[in-house]
Amino acid sequence: MKRSNGEGSIYWNAKRKCYVAVHRAGGEFVSATGLTTSETWDALDKKLLVNSRVVVGLPKNPTLETWWEYARTEITLEGNERTASNRHANIVRYVLPTLGHVRLSDLHSTHGERLVREVARKGLSPSTQRTALKLARYVVNLAVEREVLARNPFTVVRMPRVRVERRFLTHDEVRELQEASRGDVYEIVPKLLLALGLRNGELCGLEWKHVHLTGTRPSVEIRQQLQRGRLDEPKCGQFRTLRIPSNLVEALEKHRARQDEFVPTRERDSRWDGHSFVVTTPSLAPLHQKDVRDELQRLGALAGISPHREHGHLKAHELRYTSGSMMLDAGADLKEVSVFLGHSDIRTTANIYVGLYDSASERLAEYGNTFIL
Repeated sequence: MKRSNGEGSIYWNAKRKCYVAVHRAGGEFVSATGLTTSETWDALDKKLLVNSRVVVGLPKNPTLETWWEYARTEITLEGNERTASNRHANIVRYVLPTLGHVRLSDLHSTHGERLVREVARKGLSPSTQRTALKLARYVVNLAVEREVLARNPFTVVRMPRVRVERRFLTHDEVRELQEASRGDVYEIVPKLLLALGLRNGELCGLEWKHVHLTGTRPSVEIRQQLQRGRLDEPKCGQFRTLRIPSNLVEALEKHRARQDEFVPTRERDSRWDGHSFVVTTPSLAPLHQKDVRDELQRLGALAGISPHREHGHLKAHELRYTSGSMMLDAGADLKEVSVFLGHSDIRTTANIYVGLYDSASERLAEYGNTFIL
């Protein structure tokens, strides 16, 4: 539980036979001791206890709900309008029913644990439990940043563990998905995800200026991704150039010709002026990641492979998993696939993208014959 930055650090001091909690406040470190972690945090909170700053329009020592209403109206928060709306809806849905009445000065790590239990009691998934706790941390962090509260007690609450069941499409499912999407306006989406192993944000941020279809070596440059409504560099800064298979070259040429004939049905957002995206909305603006999820769900349903009884609706990353695993199954080198997918660590490729297909299973069975007499 010890952290190097001093924020929410706690550790057992064997020599003093007690817990020591440390917090950095005003450029100085404040510490407290106790026989249990709860006792230690309480002691630290008493040392850090300060009067709330006098803030116009905000009652002294407000409840969490009152503070959030103030923050969302008076503070410029990160994210676009759509992100802010979704965040507020989830805070109202998950956080405020359990913690909205609690005053900021009374917040304790046990409140965060109670929030997780309440969300779990409603039958919601560990992923949703994590979301609720992250949102609670976010709201309280705003109070800490404005010096309305000395410390965020939720930083020490352990995140619920999420068991990830990764789905790898079979060869038949890949064929069925492409057959079902043939002629569809978004036919190119699964082709790009499967052939190039793109992340969802990389697909949304792909522009025609980064796609080179002519010459002897057709290629695509992965230079950016679309995240939270803005263009940013790829995850981990992994810029890369990928060769385009000949079948995908033909599909991209047809897609571009169809796009050139398309007449926008509404005015495009001015922030995309000067950009020409490969996969677009009816206004020729880039698709958001949620739009890609929605379209894959629709195409997966047409193909009869989504929703899956174990994995739910078809997702973009499942096609990325499938792409990398099929390359490895076909005999590609692990390092080559790692670079192709833009991983910063080859262990990610080894641990996640090695799906076991029939051909690999047959090869392993043949290996087994060498030592079974």
